[in-house]
Amino acid sequence: MTLVPGVGKDSAFSYAGTVITSYVNSVSVSIEDKLVDITCLGDQGIKRLSGLEDSKVTIGGFFDSTIDALITSKIGGTAEAWIYYPQGTATGKRTITGAALIESYESPASPDAGVTFTLNLANSGTITYGTVAA
Repeated sequence: MTLVPGVGKDSAFSYAGTVITSYVNSVSVSIEDKLVDITCLGDQGIKRLSGLEDSKVTIGGFFDSTIDALITSKIGGTAEAWIYYPQGTATGKRTITGAALIESYESPASPDAGVTFTLNLANSGTITYGTVAA
């Protein structure tokens, strides 16, 4: 297998059917297996089974009224589709997709820095992996 490295600048992200790449400067997809403890009395070590998948997406970027309106219109709503293109949108590149609820959204400001935002999404269901079609 040949390593095909990617550059973060090529990444892209779509949320609720809207490409938000031009507002985003960081994306992190976190997947956790919620392990189930099945340890019994007398066992010499912890025994576990694979449990449910729990995944979250954290998106950071620069605040703008357009991105703010999109995000705030989805708070308290239903799970919205998202697509992450870690190495860009060229044919054959990896896609990671899911549907998520907004867990939190913040847009802090300080006098000596640009206004930013952080959006935390909690995936509903499992994540799907694919590739960009031709």
